[in-house]
Amino acid sequence: MASTSAIAAVNTAILQLLKRRETETSFGSLACESYDISEFDNEIQNGFSLCLWRVTINGSRRALPPRRLPDGRAFRPSLPIDLHYVL
Repeated sequence: MASTSAIAAVNTAILQLLKRRETETSFGSLACESYDISEFDNEIQNGFSLCLWRVTINGSRRALPPRRLPDGRAFRPSLPIDLHYVL
């Protein structure tokens, strides 16, 4: 199951990809920030925001087999999730 730190790492990775792409274009200097739903009242004047809108369980990959270590021990499979963003 994804932890909150794993979800935060995905959020950070998406922001870094967007910022890197923004510097390669001719748009100039645009702000790219992660927003919480409560921060929508304070909009960015020159740029865009990324907001994690919801987290859902991935239905098509839910019935995964147990994970096995090289010594044969089995673990419950991780719960696959989908992250839905608003940009």
